[in-house]
Formats: sequence, C-alpha cells, structure tokens
Amino acid sequence: MLKKTEFTKLETINMPTKYGNFLLTTYQTCLKNDKSMRYIFVVQTPNLPEVPIIRIHSACLLSEIFNIELCDCNDQMKKSLKLISKKKGILFYLDQEGRGHGLFDKVRELKLQEKGYDHIEASIKLGLPVDSRKYYVVAKLLKAMKITKIRLITNNPRKIKDLEKDGIEIVERVIIKPYKNKHCYNYLLIKKEKQSHLIDI
Repeated sequence: MLKKTEFTKLETINMPTKYGNFLLTTYQTCLKNDKSMRYIFVVQTPNLPEVPIIRIHSACLLSEIFNIELCDCNDQMKKSLKLISKKKGILFYLDQEGRGHGLFDKVRELKLQEKGYDHIEASIKLGLPVDSRKYYVVAKLLKAMKITKIRLITNNPRKIKDLEKDGIEIVERVIIKPYKNKHCYNYLLIKKEKQSHLIDI
C-alpha cells in the first residue's frame, strides 16, 4: 500500500475526451526525497485487462498548451491516449516538467538552445542534471493497483530499467513513432545519439 506520507488520493472523476472515456484519479504527493513532484494524474480506462498498456508521461506545458514544436511531447501524449482508449490501460501524468528541472529552468535551457547548445549541453551549462525524472512512483502506484505486468508505451530505455528494478515486468515495449518537424529534428537526434532512445529518425 502507498504510505499516506508519500501520496494522498484526492478524487476520481469521469473524464470524457475526444479519444475516449476515461477515469481520472488525482494524487497529491509528499515525497521526502523528491519535493519537486507535487501531483500525479492517473488516467485510465474503466475496464483494465490483466496486462494493461501503460504510458508514463511527464508534463510539458509549452507543447500541450501552446503546441510549441520544439519537442514531440504533445504528439506522444495524444497517440498514447488513443492507443490506451483502444487497447485499455493507464496514462500516468507526472509533475516532472523539463526533464524534472521545472518550467522556469526549462525556458532557460530553451534560450541556450537558441544559441546553439543541444538540450543536454544546456542542462550541463546551467549546472543541472541531464535528466532528473524519477519513475519509482509509478511502480508504487501500479503495485497498489495490484498490477505487476504491463505493456509499456515508450522509446526511453531508462523507463524500462527503472520499472523493472522496482519489480514491474515489462511484457512488451510498445513503439511510438516520433513526430518530426524542422524545429524538433535535432532534439530527437540528440535523444537517440546521446541518450540511447529507441527511435527511428
């Protein structure tokens, strides 16, 4: 079970969307070793199979609200919701903006990218970790839901390793084809070449 000191379950509501009908459960977090994560939204289909399809998605306000095309986050979320609606599963939406750096540092990084740095170089120049996102919280929630085997929608091998380390069996990795445009091509290339993301560009 989740410790009350780590998570507080708030409400579950019906969430009709253009992709399908979901249930949205909100959690407030109070993680001693990660005070930056304030909330988790769990978006799931009403009926889950024994091995559900899962997407772990970190918040990206600029793409999801303003449709900025410097990354493929918004496209990944939309494709994931469509697939989850069809195949039955869960999207975990985590408060980990800007690879865990927060919105304001993310904007500072984007400014450096305008000057020719890639997103990894920008993080290092600002004295930030390349990627400070954590996924153990999803493993905790899955276990609380009595789910230990999943099909994971991801191109990020680190998500696979982190979940497996915390006792979640990845039965299948479900591929998302990246959304490519002239603004985010280099971003995707760096993810593939420097972070070993499993993408074909």
